[in-house]
Amino acid sequence: MKYALIDTNIYVNFFEGGFKPAENIIALENLLKILKDNKIKLILPEVIYLECERLYEEKERELEKTYEDYSLLVSNPLPSERQKQLSEKSREQVVKKIQEMLQNEKENIEDVWKLLKRIFSHRNTKVIKIDRDIFIDAYKRGLIGKKPFDMKFIQNKNQ
Repeated sequence: MKYALIDTNIYVNFFEGGFKPAENIIALENLLKILKDNKIKLILPEVIYLECERLYEEKERELEKTYEDYSLLVSNPLPSERQKQLSEKSREQVVKKIQEMLQNEKENIEDVWKLLKRIFSHRNTKVIKIDRDIFIDAYKRGLIGKKPFDMKFIQNKNQ
């Protein structure tokens, strides 16, 4: 049996468009298959699960806001010449197309999250719970500016 630990950024890419939607599903289904086939055990820090859950909820809100913003922009034309030239039918078509695109994106994000939850809850996934020691050590690192996700630290390191 082999053990696997997948970098947090890989999981983030599933939500942030780092891969094509079809590739997302194929990669996650393949991971689930090798878990089911007992080929690997996945080591999953609880913080990754929490981060994915947060990203999923953020992405859903972001998609809703994007749809509302674009729909308002097209539905309530500004007094520019270009806007005046758009017919009502054209506006409706644009709003419908925006809605379709965002719905496809929403469905993709939902599919990714469903597969991730199945992977995270699989019997061959070992979740490492955040305990007091881990939390305190991470907090101490943050206090001295060594958070792995702290852009200031990364920029200073690269200089």
